[in-house]
Amino acid sequence: MTEPRLQANSSQHSLGLEYFSTPSRLGLIQQIAYILQFGEGLPVVQGGSGSGKTFIATELGSNLSVDAMVGRINLHQQNSDLEGVLRDIAQSLSLSTAGMKTCGELLVSLRHYSRELVELHQLAVVIVDNAHLLNESSLGALLSLLQGDFEAGKGLKMVFFARPGLVAQIDELQLVDIAVFDFEVPLMSATELKQFVDDFYPEMAGFSQEKITQAWNESAGNLGSAIEILKQYQAVGGKNEGLSFRLAKFETASVLNWSSLKNINIPVKHVLFLVVLAVLFLWVFLVQKTSQTEIFAPPKASVPLPERMNTILEGEQVVSDFEIAEMASENLKPGEPIVAAEPITQVTTSQPNAINRPEPTPPAEQLAAVKPVASTPAKNPVAIDAATPKGGTTRQAGKSVHSSDEQHLLDQSSGYYTLQVLSSSRSLSLSSYLLRQSNRKELYLYRSLRDGQRRYVVVAGIYKTRAAAVAAIPSLPREQQKAGPWPRSLRSVQREIEKF
Repeated sequence: MTEPRLQANSSQHSLGLEYFSTPSRLGLIQQIAYILQFGEGLPVVQGGSGSGKTFIATELGSNLSVDAMVGRINLHQQNSDLEGVLRDIAQSLSLSTAGMKTCGELLVSLRHYSRELVELHQLAVVIVDNAHLLNESSLGALLSLLQGDFEAGKGLKMVFFARPGLVAQIDELQLVDIAVFDFEVPLMSATELKQFVDDFYPEMAGFSQEKITQAWNESAGNLGSAIEILKQYQAVGGKNEGLSFRLAKFETASVLNWSSLKNINIPVKHVLFLVVLAVLFLWVFLVQKTSQTEIFAPPKASVPLPERMNTILEGEQVVSDFEIAEMASENLKPGEPIVAAEPITQVTTSQPNAINRPEPTPPAEQLAAVKPVASTPAKNPVAIDAATPKGGTTRQAGKSVHSSDEQHLLDQSSGYYTLQVLSSSRSLSLSSYLLRQSNRKELYLYRSLRDGQRRYVVVAGIYKTRAAAVAAIPSLPREQQKAGPWPRSLRSVQREIEKF
């Protein structure tokens, strides 16, 4: 067997574009890297023209190339056909396509390459930019490369960058065995846009923050559109600022020069009336905002952590939100590789369609019974209400060294699935985080060892099939979906518990 050639990296496909890092962009790269290394599925990043997809795709490839073979292709209308796409993918991975004349031969070669990577415990990632240019047959063929036996962090993986609409197109193919994680390109804030302009467009650095904010509002946060608007501002030499620009001169003057009012096309009385009206609106807004803050401020109630989780976290100190944020952000400097030997900590939670832990063990005949959650649409899958289903493992009383959560997971059928929503090596941050979760009674906490280090993992829900677990993800709140909850077989969870 020929060892896959792993000499190429993303730098061979770099467009030479400078990258501007923001916390939201860094978080997106972190989430995608985690899914590629420890999860399963297809990350799809969607954004409009000028939003920065290509910048982020290039930076993602640069970070992943530390621990994986990375290929990157940028599609155009003329090479979005299947054969051209497959040849581009093979060449981006330094694979020879000599003698391969059909799409079938190219697909077989890539599948064989993926199996070799799995056997060698290696990972290859193909980043497809402008993936929305794929026709239906090309899209289906690429997705077929991701089907089959799954190995976390091994084999051939893909990431799509596209304009909005690609996820809906993938959903129409109804490939239930491929989890699709959809992300949106993070938009820059007005403050970040100001810094971006100062760093990369020195000729426009003289624009004030107010002018930058105006361009940001007109562009709806789209970076490319904002730059074009600022260039238009620069071209007219400030004339575009209109009345607001001239009024600023009067506000900053120590003595009002009434003769200069002749330069204003609007009558003076109208201008003064507008100023008074604006001050009045501002005062009403501030009063209303203060009242809403006092009325709708959330109560600060201390809710204890479930006793079953205290079994694992007993004796640990609860830390403040500031300390958690500090620990979560450490070693996440722009430009540093995200994929490392230690998995990237995900401090998020989700609310899958899972029911609470059952009470005393019911008869095995109740395994097929399904209890829908009232707040969840009926079309969404629900979790299994069974404490000791057929095929589960039972421990003798008095001899168990596991917590109640761990024992519950061990008692489930190894063929079932769950959703992993959190993994942390720091029990301090974990205990404080769980205290704030509204669905903590539905979460299961267990301990595991990874590379000799103790880790704390939180999963949610028990599902009959992987498809049911995947189908539950879209029902989660948007923010939690972006964190990347992913389905895991209970067989792998039980192995980690037993190994610990």
